[in-house]
Amino acid sequence: MAWVLSGSQQLENVRRFYFDTDGHPKDRRRVFVDADLTLIRRHNIPLQDLPVLCRGLLAVDSDVESITFTEAAMLECVKARNEATDERARKRREQSAKAARHLRPAGAASDTEEA
Repeated sequence: MAWVLSGSQQLENVRRFYFDTDGHPKDRRRVFVDADLTLIRRHNIPLQDLPVLCRGLLAVDSDVESITFTEAAMLECVKARNEATDERARKRREQSAKAARHLRPAGAASDTEEA
């Protein structure tokens, strides 16, 4: 089932996102996902990422009328984001090291050889 963001509303310190199922209008269903903005700030989750993260919650549990983006779910998102960032940094380091080896002049001593 695909979910389409149909709007949002600010309720004090909670952002509420409304999602509709796509398809024929008479078969559509509306649900909402609440996200506590204090927790979002605490965990450095960008506000513009919230709609996508909230829609992701519906992909896991689509048989609800409403759901809350809990702190535990936020921490899972932060963990996944940090792991992806670490993996990209590791790949960049490997590519830089590989490029440096190819740029070394022919006959130059390697880092492992002793003089």
